[in-house]
Amino acid sequence: MLRSLALGLIESHRIAAEPRRSAGRRGRTLLKIDHVVIEGDDSALALRAYEATGATRLAPELVLACAVHDPLRSAEHAEEQRVLERLGPRHGLIVSRWGNGAGHHVHCARFAAPGRIALGLHPTISACGAFGALGFEADVIEIAAVLAGTPHRRALEGVTALALTGRPVACVGGWDLALALERALGRSPSRGGILEVLPDGLAALSMADRLTMALRARALGLTAALFPSDEVTRRFLALQGREADWKALAGDPAARYDARLEIDLSTLEPLVGRAEGRDVVLARDVAGRPVRTVVIGPDASADDLRRFALRLAGRPIHREVSLLVTVGSRQIWDTLVDGGCAQSLAAAGARIAHGGDEARAWTRPLIGPAIGFGFAGTAREPRGVDVAGPEVCVASALAGALADPRSLEGGPGPDGAGDGPYVVNDAFLARPPTAEPRLDPGPVALAEVPLAPPVRGPQRGVVLIKIGDRVETDCILPFGPRVRSLRGSIPALARHAFAGVDPGFAARAEREGGGFVVAGNDFGMGPPRVHAVLVQVQLGVRAVLACSFDPRHRLQMIRLGVLPLRLESRVDYDATHGGDELEIPDLPDGLEVHRSLAVRNLTRGSQHVLRHDLTHDEIAIVLAGGLLRAATKRTRGA
Repeated sequence: MLRSLALGLIESHRIAAEPRRSAGRRGRTLLKIDHVVIEGDDSALALRAYEATGATRLAPELVLACAVHDPLRSAEHAEEQRVLERLGPRHGLIVSRWGNGAGHHVHCARFAAPGRIALGLHPTISACGAFGALGFEADVIEIAAVLAGTPHRRALEGVTALALTGRPVACVGGWDLALALERALGRSPSRGGILEVLPDGLAALSMADRLTMALRARALGLTAALFPSDEVTRRFLALQGREADWKALAGDPAARYDARLEIDLSTLEPLVGRAEGRDVVLARDVAGRPVRTVVIGPDASADDLRRFALRLAGRPIHREVSLLVTVGSRQIWDTLVDGGCAQSLAAAGARIAHGGDEARAWTRPLIGPAIGFGFAGTAREPRGVDVAGPEVCVASALAGALADPRSLEGGPGPDGAGDGPYVVNDAFLARPPTAEPRLDPGPVALAEVPLAPPVRGPQRGVVLIKIGDRVETDCILPFGPRVRSLRGSIPALARHAFAGVDPGFAARAEREGGGFVVAGNDFGMGPPRVHAVLVQVQLGVRAVLACSFDPRHRLQMIRLGVLPLRLESRVDYDATHGGDELEIPDLPDGLEVHRSLAVRNLTRGSQHVLRHDLTHDEIAIVLAGGLLRAATKRTRGA
């Protein structure tokens, strides 16, 4: 069979024992995962959830845990780093300490390699696609299950081929190509699918260009972006001291794709992705619009920052412009200092912060109209910033207005294109001291993660709370500073469940031994927050009966073993009240695809219909008590 590179990677990682119904080009498959990257607030939670399964050895070949630092929450993050560093020897994971930078920077520079499939807690994991690898975002519970050895269940998505012809002209680079793709595809966060760049014409793109395009996959509405591994990849890995990790990878030249795009690089011009209206325009068409801030975000590569610094060429920025540079990793900072670029930026009037996530705090709010690059297109970036390549940003910083770099007085400055060299220093990486993990490095302050019980019979309990429409995750768990500080203890967090609307909820749930939640439309909307489901599991919530669910919250409920069941009509919702005793008698055997369930209101002597849209796989997961409970069973060989 003639396969694309993407499908070839997926096929090589497919678990042979997957159920037959999950196979096929448009079905779901079970995948072996090579690399896992965890970072941010949920890193420690992922490891706590992993330990809850009873597993004693990490299943992936590499697990990278990146500690972060928010200056407003230093005490919390200091404790998290201590936890991560104590767990490293226990389980054999690599810990990236404070100041080493964002997870995707560290992973791409020191660990990403062709032919791997990686999971990450943040969508920037897609950056590893520049190496001939696939990077997929996953939530904390999915990752914990993978750490324990559970195969990753994933839908097989369509693959779009991108053919490149010609060579980029002066002042055009990877950011312009990413914006051109955005214009061609349109911004559709729900599109999904994998973009695979074909080998022909690829040599014209540097590794920095490829990293930019792979990093912007989410902004393009894609699940992942994938490049062949070629001599450019080899040279980058050699510069990182990792040439042994290289191998050539490409899809079959005659492979068939779901769609095909073609871009002639020689016709590209400098582009600007406008924050207002979210359209992509030619830089020359918007030239002259005022700019008061030029901001380089923490997702910019060392080579893009070098190119920006060289383009400045010692020229001071406009007196009304603020230049903010956020350096995303220790290696990038050391490389800029070693090459004199950091000094050039400072001399031009830039304010520079380095070290990764801590730099994000002071880039908001921005003063006046802003333009910049170095953003992955995710939620953790300043709003209201036009996006452009380094060349347009340099021209705008010098002119005090949006500018086409080709029209800049004195020329655009030296190109600086190309990859490397880089400063390699792994002092901020805490590696396991031996090849074999030490099982007992001493006490580690980890609170247990609750596991939902398997559904082995009819479910009976009281309605613990009846709540209205559009219940947000911050309503389920008011996640302010005081509550956030308790996130290391799920029992402590659970005392605040629904506290904003019903302060007695937690005590009632404990007194009743659990029960049901009844809600209106869009239950669980807002930012996905796994703690909002964990506290319900802790308090014994067996099912939520709602008119409809937020899709992301629904998935988190399933993965943690809480049944998301839909009331057939608003009449059923109106007829059910807090304190009513309910019974769902047909569980577990009656929970089948496309089959409704009955719920009896024993208090009022009535019966109502419950519906669901669970798949075969989701039914198996929720009846088992969630992914973690299923992983526990797998670990114990039951």
